[in-house]
Amino acid sequence: MADQTQRIRDGIIGVAVVLSVVLGFKVHTGWFWITGLIGVLMIASAFSGICFLHRFIGQCAMKSKS
Repeated sequence: MADQTQRIRDGIIGVAVVLSVVLGFKVHTGWFWITGLIGVLMIASAFSGICFLHRFIGQCAMKSKS
């Protein structure tokens, strides 16, 4: 179950990156900031072992189940 949850979270993060790149090219270059922020958070998680994006998405999912 935990593996499936991580795959879902990774999928959501991947969609956010792809969507922000597409919006950056098609709508406004300001959307690239989202891609940059996600990249910085992923690099930080490699050093700290804590993925803030996974934690945030997990909390959002728990709130929606309640």
